[in-house]
Parts: sequence; structure tokens; C-alpha cells
Amino acid sequence: MFFCFLRPLFKNFYFAFIQFQKLEHAQKALKELRFPVIKGQVCRTLPYNLHSSFVGTVPQAPGKKDAPASIDTKRQIFVNKCPKDWTHLSLNEHFEHCGEIISAKISITANFESRGYGFIEFKTIEGA
Repeated sequence: MFFCFLRPLFKNFYFAFIQFQKLEHAQKALKELRFPVIKGQVCRTLPYNLHSSFVGTVPQAPGKKDAPASIDTKRQIFVNKCPKDWTHLSLNEHFEHCGEIISAKISITANFESRGYGFIEFKTIEGA
């Protein structure tokens, strides 16, 4: 099942959710298909984590507390002046020696060209 949101430049942004019956199948898919190439573009597969993906953008229901305390922005870094030919995979490979990476994303234009910066979320503060 695919969903579509409009991006600021009115270009479609596609994503899919896949639910596995067994945890080990999901873990294998995440490991072996981390950066698939779809229609010539390097994509990312990530475990679904509502709070990691949408921190600060999801409205809270009345009476509910903010995001859980386990969300730590100290695990997230901004990387500037990346080579223009870098993909999500390139960014991930360059920083994976620092620690386990949950997400590595190069910011791209509407034409799928790198803007020269990206974002990394590490599993630990020490990695960041």
C-alpha cells in the first residue's frame, strides 16, 4: 500500500508501510534492503518509529503528554558541505564507523539532486 503527500515544491513524496508476521523477517529486510534503488533513485528503509520521524509535527490529543522521554535530540546531527554526488547510502557509509545509525538522509531538491547537507540519527548519544 502506498501513500502520497505533497512536498513543498508540489512534488510527490512516496512511502510504504510493510507489516511482517515475524520480527526476524522485518530485521532481515531492514538489514539486506537498507538502501534500495527504485526507479534509479537511492531510497531508504527504516523501522517505523512515529516519534523519530515526526518529532514536533504530530499534534497531541488533549490531555496527552509530549513525546516520550526516550527521544533524545542529542543523538541527531546535521552534516553540512556533503559532496553533491552523495546519496543516503553514501552519508550512512561515511559515518557508520561512529556508531549504529538509525537514519541517514541527504536533503534533495525536487529533481532528486543533493542540496549538499544531510541529517543522521544515531542509536546512542556516544555515536553522535
